[in-house]
Amino acid sequence: MCIRDRALGGKKFQQMGKGKIKSIVESIKFEEQGFSLEIGKCITLEGEASINIRKQKQIYLFTFSGTLTWRAKLSSKEDAELANGDIVLQEFNQDDFKELEVEIKIVKKNSQIAKIREILKGAMVKVIKDKILEFNTEFLKINSGPQGDEHAKEKELLEAAQKAPIPPTVAAPIHPPVEPEQKLAPNEETKSKGTAEASAWNAKGYHWEEKSISEWAAKRFKELLLGVLFDFEGGKGKIVEVTNMTGEATSNIRKGKKMVNYDYTVTGVWKYEKESGIMEGIFDFSIIDTNGTNDPLIN
Repeated sequence: MCIRDRALGGKKFQQMGKGKIKSIVESIKFEEQGFSLEIGKCITLEGEASINIRKQKQIYLFTFSGTLTWRAKLSSKEDAELANGDIVLQEFNQDDFKELEVEIKIVKKNSQIAKIREILKGAMVKVIKDKILEFNTEFLKINSGPQGDEHAKEKELLEAAQKAPIPPTVAAPIHPPVEPEQKLAPNEETKSKGTAEASAWNAKGYHWEEKSISEWAAKRFKELLLGVLFDFEGGKGKIVEVTNMTGEATSNIRKGKKMVNYDYTVTGVWKYEKESGIMEGIFDFSIIDTNGTNDPLIN
């Protein structure tokens, strides 16, 4: 018997995420090249944060964008403001915040604005990235709470079931090795049939967009599995039937890059014929690719 931990949902941390990012960016204040620069306030902040539990692992996700006000003055003078304006933070997430893109807007300026703009694009952006890193570090320390306890209880029950004796009438599952050259992933056709193009609203596929390709992927997996040959006791075994397949597959696009993710559990029958008779067995495995690498994990 093979035990699989399925997705148990997750928790939203949208308000916590917004509040934390707002407080840390509004604390930014530093001196550079004789100027004192600081963030005044966070005018807008849109996005969300969540923690999902999948296969005993907590997955931390966040996506935000917003607008901050800034002001600059000479370090030697307390009240003489030289310039001010806004900094627009383009959408960033847990994977790409270190490549944060910003737009500098100037409302009030003076003769030294060129040097101030240079500091904003350099030192200020670096400080903002460091603050987002600070948020990310604290976010990763959060335990999603009861979800984890429920998952532990379910795993305990599953492990108990795994140790239970198998009735004599039920054949014990046998996991035949699959030859390395057999490709179980639906990679031949995903480029043309299984990947989604960006919607009309999503110019150049910049924003995150996800579409389900589960129906197509399940069908293609079955086609690829049936007839697979493998070495067994000096001969060749063959997969003759796929009895069950559960899971999902999605096609994602973000900043013009396409990525296919899938997670399936497959059960079926294999057969080996020899002179003394026919031998049959049951196979059961999971195949996972959550990084779009086309190098799936098979258990």
